[in-house]
Amino acid sequence: SNDPPLAFKYLEKGLKLASKEKDDVALARFLTTKGVLHKNLTEFDKALACYQKAIKIYDRLGDKNGQAKCYGNIGILYKEMQDFKNTLLYFEKAHELFVEIDDKRAMTASYSNIALLYHDQKQFDKAEKYLDKALEVSVEMKNPFGIIICKQNLGRLYIGQERYQKAYAIAKNALTTKMWT
Repeated sequence: SNDPPLAFKYLEKGLKLASKEKDDVALARFLTTKGVLHKNLTEFDKALACYQKAIKIYDRLGDKNGQAKCYGNIGILYKEMQDFKNTLLYFEKAHELFVEIDDKRAMTASYSNIALLYHDQKQFDKAEKYLDKALEVSVEMKNPFGIIICKQNLGRLYIGQERYQKAYAIAKNALTTKMWT
């Protein structure tokens, strides 16, 4: 938001209304949004508290997708705090839930998040393994955008390793990706 105080004002109104109406789904969503706003303002402790409250509600509701998204948000939060161990822990928690509910699009994103984290840590073999998995799921889904993004990320990985021929080959291959309708 361009006006955080105003955004918080409306979020608080939404939280109060959701609580009054006993609308736990809305309550969890408002808490998640509030967490994102706190994260964007680098108020990491407040963001984490919001995400954790939302996770408890999602857990009580049996909403594994909501839980997984919050875990992913916590992973992003820890990444911004440069905490590799906790980033990986929460990205993996999110991924496990996405696998459990068979959300392939989210699985692709979580594989990519884990891969990029390993890339940042210069653990290139692990990064490549997860990017290959993300690509495999994107191909299975016939998701051309996902396929191109995965190939682009693999190309960047290969360039970072000075594997230029492989980077060229994957970039050329990405250009021939068919766009399904």
